[in-house]
This record gives sequence, C-alpha cells and structure tokens, in this order.
Amino acid sequence: MRVTRIVFGVCTLCLLTWGQVPAMAQTEEATPLPQSVPPTSPNLSNRSVSELLQLGTEKMGQRLYAEAAELFSQVVQKQATGTEAYLHRGICYMELWEFDKAVADFDTYIQQNPKRASGYIQRARIHAKRGQWDKVLSELTHAQACEPDTHDRNRIAFLQGQWEFEQKKYPEALARFSEVLSAPELQANLRQIALLCRCLTYLRWSETAPADEKTTLRQKAAHDLAEYRKGDPPNAVEFLVRASDLLQKQQFEVVVKETSDYLLGCFDKPLPFVLRAQAYLEWQPNQVEKATEDISQAVTKIGMP
Repeated sequence: MRVTRIVFGVCTLCLLTWGQVPAMAQTEEATPLPQSVPPTSPNLSNRSVSELLQLGTEKMGQRLYAEAAELFSQVVQKQATGTEAYLHRGICYMELWEFDKAVADFDTYIQQNPKRASGYIQRARIHAKRGQWDKVLSELTHAQACEPDTHDRNRIAFLQGQWEFEQKKYPEALARFSEVLSAPELQANLRQIALLCRCLTYLRWSETAPADEKTTLRQKAAHDLAEYRKGDPPNAVEFLVRASDLLQKQQFEVVVKETSDYLLGCFDKPLPFVLRAQAYLEWQPNQVEKATEDISQAVTKIGMP
C-alpha cells in the first residue's frame, strides 16, 4: 500500500535524479570559468520570443528541464505577459521537484489567464505530488469551469481518477481511467500511464474483493499490462525484445529472473517493470504485491503530459 500511495502522489512524475539537476548546476556555477574561455552555451539574446519558446519546448521534450527553464526565463525577460512561458517554466520546475517555484509560475499564469484550464490542471498536479488531495479537487473544479479542450478534459478525468484511487473508491477510479482510455485523440503518454493506473486499481481492489472476483480483477490487470506493451514496443533493445518473446511463450519464471538481472543495471525505463509485473501475475497470481510494486515503479518512469 505504501508504494502505491507514494506513486499516486508523484505521478507524473519522474526519477529523483531529475530533482538533483539544480544542485549539480549550482556546483558547476560556483567555480567561474577563466576569462579566456568562451561560454559553452550559445548567445540567445538576439532570438525572438517565438524562437525561444520553440527551443524551450524542444528541451522539455528531451527532458532537459533545467535548460528549458532557462530558455523560458529569457522569454519572460523579453515579454512578461501574453506568453505560455510561465506555464512551461512551471512544468519544468515541477519535474525538477522545485515545487515552490513551480507554484509561483502557475499562480502568475493563472492571474494572466484565469479562463484557461491548463494553469489549474498543472497546479493540481503539484498538490497531487504533495498529497494534498483536497486542493486537487478544488483546482479541478476551477479547470472544469474554464470550458477545457479535449486534451485538458482527459487530464482532468485522469486526476479525478487518482483522487478516487486515494480515497479507495476503486469502482469510481476504474470508471475515470476507462473514460480517459476511451477518449478520442488521446495522447500516447497519457494512454500509457492511464493503463498502468487502471491496472493498479484492479490489483488494489482485488485485495479486498470476494474470492470469486479476485481472479477476474487480476486477469483484467494482466490485460491492461498487455495493452501497455503494445504502446511501448521494445524497439532495438535486444534484451526487451527477448523478454517480450519469452512472455509470449509463457516462460514466466525466466522473464522474472532476466528482468530482475536487467534492472540491476538499467532501471530508467518502464517496460522492464511491466514485463516482470505481467510475468508475476501470469506465473504466480498470489504475488500481487510484487506486481503492484513493479507497476508503481513503471508509473514513475512515465509522468503525465
């Protein structure tokens, strides 16, 4: 239970190592470069606001949040209002676990754009990371009043599902995650994390369900893991291709052993955790807690868009 509660508090979420980036940056900046050495970063002072926004967005896509935040800071210096820079920089700070800075940026964005749902949704994510679920609901109420677009409606439903999971309202949480998964034009990242969260909900509900329902719920969880794997193909990583093939051949014990060995040296991808979780469910249905922990780990490797 403890692992699952932590994951739903940080969903979106990313590895703790991302939160160490600012400290590393400060260490490097503490030692000034000799005057004869030119700066390593390009001079962006002549770039337009739109160019800086584009560059920052590209850095966000590469998970280079500290660099992206600096680019958005330059946007704010050039144009303090009428841009998405505060929203984007707030997301970067959130991914870097600098929550106070993130909240300040979301507050500014909402002040400038009170009728846009995105600011409330991102501020709700901060509250979710901090486990302040009553504040999450308040933010989502504001977001819904803003006539959100399709993408924002999906994110609102997802966060509502997280809140219901935290309240142990498992049928309601399942309905929310299913609502997200059935939405048209669903972002790939949101689909993947919604599948894992629905899987977690099936497993958590199965712990207290009547005996005749446990098997059905766990089968549904295994199905969601299989659907997740379709959206996260192993590509050229030879080990993941092999493990996926072994899972198809129902060699579950081998999958558990080999994924465990693999994760000793490479634990930054969600798919190995998903493969091992599915092997546990298929091979040893009584190992629900181990499967739950693996799915929880996978969730932290994705994060909500």
